[in-house]
Amino acid sequence: MRLQLENAKDKLDLDSVLMTGRGIQVTAGVTGFGLPPIQTRWTERAGDGAVFRSRRARPRDIDLPLTIVGRNRADLQALFSRLASMLAGPCRLRTIEDDGSSWWTTVHWVGGGQYAHGIDTHGPDDNEVDIVITVRAPDPYWTAEKASQKILGGAA
Repeated sequence: MRLQLENAKDKLDLDSVLMTGRGIQVTAGVTGFGLPPIQTRWTERAGDGAVFRSRRARPRDIDLPLTIVGRNRADLQALFSRLASMLAGPCRLRTIEDDGSSWWTTVHWVGGGQYAHGIDTHGPDDNEVDIVITVRAPDPYWTAEKASQKILGGAA
């Protein structure tokens, strides 16, 4: 599975360090995938227990640990600026599966991205930085871009 951030003006592959040696790479520890958070409503009455009333899915928060690697300090700053521009407005977070199918959700940057120089920076010229950004998906569900050809539980 690969991850991308995209908007009308740009697309960031979040595996570019692995592929080219520079760029933005999502690292281990991504959270917020799986089932969405839910909120339930119960009514308590006289006596024991409660009565279930409703359930609704809540917005999904996704933490993306990223390593940004530039050729030098100036290139690192350019990559950081490109990421900041992408996150300045709503964008899509897309997961691309090995079979070519993809899922996406619209996200908004809600936090993270700070780093401590000398602690989160490394590389020969401080040309690498590790950060975590948090994005929120108002719609907690993922949208399929292309239906999978797999049939679950039986033969075609």
